[in-house]
Amino acid sequence: MTYLRFGLSAVLMLSGLVVAFISILGTYRFRFALNRMHTAALMDTLALMLVMASLLVAMGLRLATWKLLLIVAFMWMASPIASHLLCLLEVSTDEELEEHVQFQDRTGEEED
Repeated sequence: MTYLRFGLSAVLMLSGLVVAFISILGTYRFRFALNRMHTAALMDTLALMLVMASLLVAMGLRLATWKLLLIVAFMWMASPIASHLLCLLEVSTDEELEEHVQFQDRTGEEED
C-alpha cells in the first residue's frame, strides 16, 4: 500500500511539474499579454491542483491535509478573479488591441 501511495504521489507531482514547465514556456513564448495571462491561469489551476493532490496522497488524512485543501480552495477562488481584473485592465488600456484580437459581435459574426 505504501508503494502504491508513493507511485501515485510521484505521478501526480511529475504531472504538475510538467504542466507548470509548459505554462512557464508559454508565458515566455507568447507576445500578447492576454495569451500570457491565459498560460499563467492554467498554471494556477491545473498545476496547483496536481501538486496539491500529490501532497495530499503522500501525507494521508491529517490536520495538514485539511489546511492544504483550504489553500487550494482559496487559490481557486482568488486566481480567476485576479486574472479577470488583469485582463480587463489590459483590454481597457491597450491602444493597439485590434492588431492582436479579432472582435465578434453578439451574433457571432465578425465585425468589419
